[in-house]
Parts: sequence; structure tokens; C-alpha cells
Amino acid sequence: MSEVDSFVRKAYQELQERWEKERQSEELMSPSEERVRQAKERLEKSVREAREEIERYASDPEKQELVRRRRRFIIDYNLSISAARKEGRAKSQTTVAQNMKREGYPSEKISEMTGLSKDEIAGLE
Repeated sequence: MSEVDSFVRKAYQELQERWEKERQSEELMSPSEERVRQAKERLEKSVREAREEIERYASDPEKQELVRRRRRFIIDYNLSISAARKEGRAKSQTTVAQNMKREGYPSEKISEMTGLSKDEIAGLE
């Protein structure tokens, strides 16, 4: 089974589940046959449009390359955000430790509060 078929099957299954939930909730509200028919038509139209879009991308190498690049960009972006947050936390811990050291807190307490080792604390200004 190709990646496209797998994706379409999964999307169709999700849409069917949504339609079933919608149908059940409409039944609780005593819906008319027309409302159920309209909901089913909307679902089928969404599935058809999704399949057409996937087929367009699957048959066009340039679009596939764009999708790959976009995925890579998103991964790289998330990794850089994660690294920046980690760096910011480390800087914050160091700043807090420096302030605590200046205020005369014992190294054990600074280590407990910041997570820095006693050697790292000893190396602070």
C-alpha cells in the first residue's frame, strides 16, 4: 500500500467517524432525513477533495519536493526553538545562581535551587 493510499484511508476513516458522531448527535436531536443526507454529502465532498489534493501532490515531483522541504523546515524550526529554550533555561539558572552566591547563600542551597553542580557554582563570578 502506498503512502498516499494509506493517508487517504486514514483520512476517510476519520471523516467517517466524524460523520457517524454527527449523525448520532443529530439523531438525538430528532433530525430530519434531509439533515442527515446533507451531512453525508458534506463528508463525501470533503473526502473527494482530500483525495484529489493528495493525488495532485503525489503525481507532481516538484510539489513532493516542496512538501519535503516544508517538513524539513518545520523540524529544523522546532529544533532551533527547543535549543533556544534550553539555552535560555541554562542562562537563567546561571544568573539565579550568581545572584544567590552574591547574597551569601551556601553552595548546597544554590545547587538544590538551580540544579547546578557545586563545581559549576564554584566557577561563577
